[in-house]
Amino acid sequence: MKASAALIVVILLFLGLTVVVLARFYQVPVILTGPFNDRHDVSLGYTSPFTYTIGPGNAPFLTYNLTSGTVVRANMTISGGSGDDINFYIKNSSGSTVFNPGRVSHTYSYQFVAQKNDSYRVYMDNSFSYISTKTVYYRVIEAYYMALDYEPRITYLPLVQSYPWLEWIGIGAIVFPTGIITFFVLRRLNNYRRKAAQARVQEKARLDAEQQLAAKLHFERAKAEEEQRQVAMRMRAKQDADNLMKAGRYEDAAKLYEQLEMWSEAGECRRLARTTYVVAADVKVGKDGVSVKCPHCGSSERLESKVNEVICKHCGSKYFIPKKILDLI
Repeated sequence: MKASAALIVVILLFLGLTVVVLARFYQVPVILTGPFNDRHDVSLGYTSPFTYTIGPGNAPFLTYNLTSGTVVRANMTISGGSGDDINFYIKNSSGSTVFNPGRVSHTYSYQFVAQKNDSYRVYMDNSFSYISTKTVYYRVIEAYYMALDYEPRITYLPLVQSYPWLEWIGIGAIVFPTGIITFFVLRRLNNYRRKAAQARVQEKARLDAEQQLAAKLHFERAKAEEEQRQVAMRMRAKQDADNLMKAGRYEDAAKLYEQLEMWSEAGECRRLARTTYVVAADVKVGKDGVSVKCPHCGSSERLESKVNEVICKHCGSKYFIPKKILDLI
């Protein structure tokens, strides 16, 4: 809210509270002519408080002349004997018991209402005791009766009783700005929740983007490592093929070159394999026949036929046997 609107809301709240307080607590004099239930105090004829000393076997009493509806409230404190107690009861003029709480001890309070205009005796009875003397501290708190009075009188009433609409104005002046404040507070809370939700969505999107980037980097790193491994394998395979070619194992070298898709090198190995021959064969003549040593791997092999082209059973290389060696078979 702007500053001016906030000031208006505060003023309305203050005025509303002021009106409600004044309506409830400010007193105005009014003249009432209806019946009033007035309280009239009654004198019981005894000075209160006073102390009774009641010997064993005695039951003294107080006499109250009461009109119907008279209320007597009193209390007493009993001491003496083993139980600090007496029997307490009230009788009417005909000797009937109209109030009997029984035996009371220590501190006791009572309220008695006269049912009719009569003379009532209030007994403090110690007749049950044979030895102990009891002391009773007796105090009348109040004695009164209520009666209707029809005389017009001036009394003081709160404004709200004289002018009920005044309090409604004050309540309205409180409720209206309170509603405005509640509206703006709820809107502020809603904006806060919306921003918090947007922040959570943005944070989740950022985390997802970081995870995707990390996955991409991991994939690219793995791909680069695989490419490096493939290059290293190709280099090792080419080196092995070169070594086989140097060793004269042209067919094995040609196969490795084909796996590496190095077709020219494979063809060259095959041409070299076809032109390989023995110029000076290491020949050994024995009882088992003629055997020659392979010029490629050095393994010995017995010649069984006059075929000038031989494939080594050990390394698979081809070589030629000169005619003068074949003539020895």
